[in-house]
Amino acid sequence: MVLNFEQIRISSGVIYRCGKMEQFRDAHFFYTPSQGNIYTIAELKLANGCKKLLVASLKREIFCFEYQESPSGTLMPTARDISFTYIPNAAEIISLDAFNKSTTSNEFVIGITIIKNSNDADSTLETYLNIYSEWEESEDFNIENIAQNCLTVELNFIPYKLCHTHLVTWKNDQIVSKEVGSTHMSTSIN
Repeated sequence: MVLNFEQIRISSGVIYRCGKMEQFRDAHFFYTPSQGNIYTIAELKLANGCKKLLVASLKREIFCFEYQESPSGTLMPTARDISFTYIPNAAEIISLDAFNKSTTSNEFVIGITIIKNSNDADSTLETYLNIYSEWEESEDFNIENIAQNCLTVELNFIPYKLCHTHLVTWKNDQIVSKEVGSTHMSTSIN
């Protein structure tokens, strides 16, 4: 996948020979209102094995990209705008990350870090981590429900990268695994 200025290009079939790119074929592309960066893309792995791609532009717009099967059996690319709550008008999205807490259902946690100018006279920068989460009872995945359920945490640093990992600990001779996140400055999310 190649991230160009203000354009997302999903590509396949790239072969490199002697430093040259051959047999390049675009699968699909869609435009974003402003450019993003490598930290504003996250993959959503659904419990049923399907995958979706979240892509954020710096100017507060977030898109969900996926392939859907048409009645004839061909794959149709779709991209739709997702309205996440608690992202102020003057804010810019710095980074985004997502993971599924469960292997049997869709219990996603989506983290979005934002930066904005304060309303103070000294015009300082304010940074926040928005944590979105929702448990889905059915196998149907509805990202709009997740986008409406937010916990906001004010940060005292600029979070360039947001990521998550498994934390493995021992408890009574058993392994306990938990997803935790970081904003590259060792702030954890439980």
